[in-house]
Amino acid sequence: MTRDNNECQRCKGEGNLHVAECVHHKKHLRKHPELALAGSNLISLCLAFHDIEHSLLF
Repeated sequence: MTRDNNECQRCKGEGNLHVAECVHHKKHLRKHPELALAGSNLISLCLAFHDIEHSLLF
């Protein structure tokens, strides 16, 4: 979250600023445990976008 200035990167991409409340793993940990701490697999998100990301998985 420090890398992303504690800003939700999806909100920021849409031209809005919102505080990031969690870090999301782009590639799911069950399938890619080796990427658990890889910066390239992490994105700071607000809870609303985090829920959206997880709803897209199913």
